[in-house]
Amino acid sequence: MRNVAINDVDHLPRRVLALGSDYPPNTLLERHSHRRAQFLYAMHGLMKVGNGRRPVAGAAVQRVWIPATKPHRVWIARRQHPQPVY
Repeated sequence: MRNVAINDVDHLPRRVLALGSDYPPNTLLERHSHRRAQFLYAMHGLMKVGNGRRPVAGAAVQRVWIPATKPHRVWIARRQHPQPVY
């Protein structure tokens, strides 16, 4: 599914949900968390992921595992299409 919020489909009786999102350059997804664990990967480009308490910093990554209920935020530098799997 593309450009669907996890909260809109989290109730579905599936063990795994694969979503896709489109974001413009220089997008910051503010601190949030998910009921399910999340494997977030970028098909192209890089992103920075932080724990939400400090500004997003550190090395840019193409993929990251985020445990369930762990607050985090994501900064997307260039237009990309992150692919979250919950």
